[in-house]
Amino acid sequence: MNKKKLIEKFEYWKKQLRMEDVDIEFIPKCKIKDMPEGYSSVLGLTVNFEVNKSSIIRIKDPKEEPNFKINEEQVLIHELLHSKFDLLHKEHSSMEYRLLHQIIEDLSCALWSSNNKIDIKDRIKYS
Repeated sequence: MNKKKLIEKFEYWKKQLRMEDVDIEFIPKCKIKDMPEGYSSVLGLTVNFEVNKSSIIRIKDPKEEPNFKINEEQVLIHELLHSKFDLLHKEHSSMEYRLLHQIIEDLSCALWSSNNKIDIKDRIKYS
C-alpha cells in the first residue's frame, strides 16, 4: 500500500472509531532507524499523551521486514485501538495489559476482516 493510501485509511479508521477529537500524529512507512530505541522489532507503535488527548502512531514500512507479510491496514487499526484503550492500563508487563493487547489484536483483525468482507480465518492470505 502506498503512503497516500495508508493516510486515507488512517483518516477512515480514525472516523470509524470515533477518534476525531484525538490529535494524532500519524507516521506511516517508518524505517527501523526512525523507531524509538527498544522498539525496532514492532510493526507499529503508539505513544499516548493523556494530558492533551494526543498520540503519535508509527507504522513500520513493510520493506523493513522482508521476512513477514504485513497487513498495514490491520496494524493501523491495532495501533488506533491502542490509542483508545492504553489509557486503561499503563504497566505493559502486567497480565492485564497482555490480555488487553490480545483483545486489541482480536478486535483489529475482526474490524479489518469485516470491512473487507473476508472471513477472519482467511485474513492471513491478505496480509
